Amino acid sequence: MGLKHTDMIHLMHCHTVSDLRVLQWNVHGFAAWKQEQTSVMRMLLSYDIVALTETHLQGDAMLRAIMPQGSQLHTLDGAGRKGGVALWISAKMADKVELLGKSQLPRGSQSIWVRFRGNALALGGKSIVIGACYAAPASSKRYARARVQAGVTRTAGDRVFGKLRALINRFCTANDELLLMGDMNARVANLQEVLGAEADGEIAAHTGTNASSLLAAIPERKSMDQKQGHAHGQLLVNLCREL
Repeated sequence: MGLKHTDMIHLMHCHTVSDLRVLQWNVHGFAAWKQEQTSVMRMLLSYDIVALTETHLQGDAMLRAIMPQGSQLHTLDGAGRKGGVALWISAKMADKVELLGKSQLPRGSQSIWVRFRGNALALGGKSIVIGACYAAPASSKRYARARVQAGVTRTAGDRVFGKLRALINRFCTANDELLLMGDMNARVANLQEVLGAEADGEIAAHTGTNASSLLAAIPERKSMDQKQGHAHGQLLVNLCREL
C-alpha cells in the first residue's frame, strides 16, 4: 500500500512561510518506513524543507538512499530507539541555505539550525532561521538529575530550554525571522504563548489573512493535552512569550 497523507496526518504539521513549504514529521523510527521509500520520496518532493524527529538512525545512509538528487541533508544520530533528527532541503532551495550549527546538549535534546538567506523568500529582505529540535520527555532517564546552582534547582527542562534560548540568541540576528520545528514533548494544553488579540495581529501581519479563517480549518485537539499541560509545555510557552 502506498503512503497517503491522510494515513499520516497525526504525525505531521505542515506550514507555508511566505513561499516556503515546510513539513515537520515525527517518524518514530525511520526504518519502519523502509518499504514506503517511493511514497516518501514523492512526499518530500512536495516540500522545500522537511524536519524529521525520532529517526532512531545511526548514520544517514538510509535517508540519503531516498533523497532526490541535488538536495541537502543534515542529521544527528539517534541512540537505540530514541532520538535522532534530520533536516532535508530541496534541490531548488539548497543553494539558498547555510548550515549554522548542530547541538546535542544537554543530553536528551538535539537540534539542527539553518538560515534561508533574505533573497530566497518574500520576507521584505529578511532571512529566516529554522531550528529542527527534539527533546526527550521530561521524565526521561536520558537527562541528568536536577542540579542545584547558586542555591537554585535547575531541572532537565530548565537546561533544555535554557540551551534552546542560548542557541536562538547565538544564531538569530535582528534581520532574521525564526521558525522552530520539531518535537519538544511539550504539552501546552490551554496555555497561550501570546494573548488572543496579539496572536491574531501576528498572523494577519505575516499572511495578510484574517486569523479566524485560518484557525477554523485546524481540528480541535482531542487528547490529554486539552486540559493537562506539563513542565516542558510551560517552558515552551514562556520561551514563545519572550520571542
